[in-house]
Amino acid sequence: MQINISTANETDLDQICILAEEILEVHAANAPNAFVAGGIERDRDYWHSTITTPDSAILLAREPAQNSLVGFIVLRFLATPPVSFLHPQKVARINTIIVAKAQRQQGIGQQLLDAAYDWARQQGAAEIKLEVFSWNEGALALYRRNGFGVQSLLMNKVL
Repeated sequence: MQINISTANETDLDQICILAEEILEVHAANAPNAFVAGGIERDRDYWHSTITTPDSAILLAREPAQNSLVGFIVLRFLATPPVSFLHPQKVARINTIIVAKAQRQQGIGQQLLDAAYDWARQQGAAEIKLEVFSWNEGALALYRRNGFGVQSLLMNKVL
């Protein structure tokens, strides 16, 4: 599916909140100790701050004919900690990528990733990182096809 990519602004907030809830429900079902569903209004401030924070961006994927939101990707910059044993570099981090359930497997995720790479390069990023849950097999496959590899393992234990 061909899409139009644009940067989110405050007028997109309602559609972002609705689509974010779709993926939040999946995350809450698979990681109930970490995620709480049912937060369209509750999470509004979070999405608003993500849109308006200078070191982040939400890139939107819209279906051209109806201009409907079918996905988005959230990017933030990470600062390398100022310690002597790390190379200072600008790193982009993918916080979230969402494709509407009805539009998956149509290349939208790939187009969002490609747009994220372009955005990160334009901002001077040296690399791009992300975190993905081990149960999210569709996302893992997409990231592997794009050359992402394991750099470290984030492990947890519920107490």
